[in-house]
Amino acid sequence: MPTATAVVAAASVLLLCHCGKHQPAQPAAAGAASSSGLAAAAPARVAAAAATLPTQGGPAVAPSAAASPTSAAAAAPRQAVPSEPIPGAARRKDYAVAMAEARRKAQAGDWPAAVAAFERAAEADPSSARALAELGFALGHTADLARASAVNVMALRLAGSASTKAQIHYNQGRVQEKLGHPQAARDHYGRSLVLRPNATVAAALAALLPPPRPCDKDFASLADACQCLSQEDATDRGDASDGGEAPAVCDEVGEVARQGGLAGALLVLRAGAAGLTAERAYRLVWRGPRGFRIVAELGADYSPGAFGVDNACAVERLETRQLAGHVFVPVWWTQNNHDSNMAGLQSYDSVYRHVTFCVQAADHSVSCPQTLLVESHDSLTYLDSEDEDSRMAIAELQKESPPYDRDQVLSWVVRPDGSVMLQAQPEPGKPAPPPTVGAKLW
Repeated sequence: MPTATAVVAAASVLLLCHCGKHQPAQPAAAGAASSSGLAAAAPARVAAAAATLPTQGGPAVAPSAAASPTSAAAAAPRQAVPSEPIPGAARRKDYAVAMAEARRKAQAGDWPAAVAAFERAAEADPSSARALAELGFALGHTADLARASAVNVMALRLAGSASTKAQIHYNQGRVQEKLGHPQAARDHYGRSLVLRPNATVAAALAALLPPPRPCDKDFASLADACQCLSQEDATDRGDASDGGEAPAVCDEVGEVARQGGLAGALLVLRAGAAGLTAERAYRLVWRGPRGFRIVAELGADYSPGAFGVDNACAVERLETRQLAGHVFVPVWWTQNNHDSNMAGLQSYDSVYRHVTFCVQAADHSVSCPQTLLVESHDSLTYLDSEDEDSRMAIAELQKESPPYDRDQVLSWVVRPDGSVMLQAQPEPGKPAPPPTVGAKLW
């Protein structure tokens, strides 16, 4: 299922997303910036399911809000995960026995045996997000990382609470790191932070600095930057040629003029390969005393004309602020993903709203050290059809993936020391989780 990828510089959050028409969040007063947002998991059809925190006595999976930032295996308190009743006392016993054995094996570090026991538990109760979650966690300690990733995807579909989803996203981030996919890892760490701010997750995200890219340098002109992007994108596609060709689209689509202490301007650049269906990425470019420099990647437009995919990105606004002698620019942007199955019976839509933070240094250079997913709305809907065959097909799809409509919000505030304080929206009927500190901007 093709999607657009958002990549940001330094310790950034990378997200796959799709543009919407949300109104910009109003900044907080007293020299601080705040925003809110929503996040949820996309539907996926896989053979196995996910990794989350174990019950008491089980293996550690994702850290709780109080976990030590230096302990990647720190565990959160047990979270209840909704599960359909297991038919029959025999199957309930099989499930309990298998889970107990699996946890003993996991604690002993015997991961193959733990995987086998968690598989038996999942077979006894296929609707148990807990069994699938711990299966995914155990698989993450084996060589079968591809299956661990698939299991995590299913666990996200089954998990009920935002805290549990946050733990699974953290686990998936760890798996993606092991697979050598830092962008996907940043994506999942970012979603975990939206669902539940956590110091350990924030530290894991901050440690995932993007590798240097050929275009991480100053250019004399915007045309030179476009030429470099053309070569870089061609290399990523595996069709690089000597010298490269200018992208079919490479144009400035927005700007913050020199204001509020900025020694230059931030430009929004859209660039992509030739063809109406090609992906076109949005980037932030700093135009300063040394020339032009690409400082962050945002979202992308992508409509391949097939597969039911239609993704788009919109940069809403850029705002210059000053705090404690520092100049920084929050950049609000939204992306919207639409995907439907081949028959058009099932439709998945997501609206992800982000804030990318850019900071001007004393030498008037600019970097963008963090991007936060601050609002997320996900929905899965089905076609209302009068055709009997279509209704039967939809009924089968709904058994596996019931329709849903989910929102999540993350508020933020920048403190005078440059740290970003994060506050997740409380779940209904539960107290608000404690705030946590994200990356430092200066």
